Amino acid sequence: MGIGFDFFKATLGSRIADAVVDSFSDSGDGASSEVERISADAENGQNERCPINRNDMLRTLVFLMGNNRNLERSDKKTIAQCLSGMYGEDISLFSIEDKIDEAYKAANSQTAKEYFADMNEIDYDREQAVLSYTTVLLLFAGVTEEDSVSSAYAYNLALIKRALKMERKELAVCYKFAGEELEMDTDDAADKFEEVTSDEAIKKIEEENPSFVRVEVKKELPPPSEPASSPVLDQTPVPEQDPAPVVCENPRGEITKLYYEAMAEAGKNNVDFSKHVFLADDKPDYVLKAVKSYAKGCVGEDVILLFDNTFTKNCKNGLLLTTKNIYIGYSGILLAKIPLPDVNFIDVKVATFSNVVIINKVEMQSEQVLNDGTKALARLLQKIIPLAMQIEEESKKEGE
Repeated sequence: MGIGFDFFKATLGSRIADAVVDSFSDSGDGASSEVERISADAENGQNERCPINRNDMLRTLVFLMGNNRNLERSDKKTIAQCLSGMYGEDISLFSIEDKIDEAYKAANSQTAKEYFADMNEIDYDREQAVLSYTTVLLLFAGVTEEDSVSSAYAYNLALIKRALKMERKELAVCYKFAGEELEMDTDDAADKFEEVTSDEAIKKIEEENPSFVRVEVKKELPPPSEPASSPVLDQTPVPEQDPAPVVCENPRGEITKLYYEAMAEAGKNNVDFSKHVFLADDKPDYVLKAVKSYAKGCVGEDVILLFDNTFTKNCKNGLLLTTKNIYIGYSGILLAKIPLPDVNFIDVKVATFSNVVIINKVEMQSEQVLNDGTKALARLLQKIIPLAMQIEEESKKEGE
């Protein structure tokens, strides 16, 4: 296309970041100083999360430009130009073309849900999510300025909006900044972008372009793989939950039974297991600590299991399992919130003094339950997640 984007200037990234900081400061959520630190560090190239965020930004831009479309070389140059403007440095296409090609292949072989599943910003770095979506809006405006709004661009923008789980107050920030950059009234900008991403517009696009719609293939949850120099783990996979889940007559009782079986499986590490892995009903005070620390979003959910990976029992590190989600925290910060239906992989890494439980691609340290304790925890999660989902389904039916 060879589109020139005047609004993608060297200061764009910092100006969007400033707008995000101002908005979140006004919201009174107490996070402004942290946001300012992240923004300043990112500008100076000192933020250790910056490379991850840059890759997420690249993948998001590739999705807008290349999902359901042929990604031409001129499109790739546009993506490199956008990233250069975002980060205030010269990013050549040659240096990132392999990453663009990899992302393009993934975008056209996965559903949007699968494609965006590993982006940490979605669940715990909302400032970065706002930054990403604002950038996408400006890119969308640029590519549709010379071309009419194509179905693919509009559809991709809507999918990104859904994948990033943009809330109304966050969209207000995006539309305000986009309006300023495009010399539009904020409400006019909101009307423009809301119209092309509305449910009605997307439904029409899907009816006219059925090939755009991809159906997610349900995956069987595999068992943890055999760690190096460790015994083979239980190779019984969690049964598929769709279309005919296995129904347990007493899921809560079964969870209790499996918990004590896991404690026995921990072997010589069973004492540590009992001190750090709890049924929620047995340790309500510990659950409250975790909720106040990293799992604030679980208020109102039915908590099943808690793993406290701290020596001092402050519950700032670890995992909270409810009938809806898994919450993983570190140093009191929510690292990931994973809906139970989205869990498709649980594995472990076991070494002498370093143990990790991996859920999808999120790694959680588990040094308080070493070796057999870590493997027992992973197996326990495998077995009780379907039961927790059953409890949630039964609760919904009772409420109808």
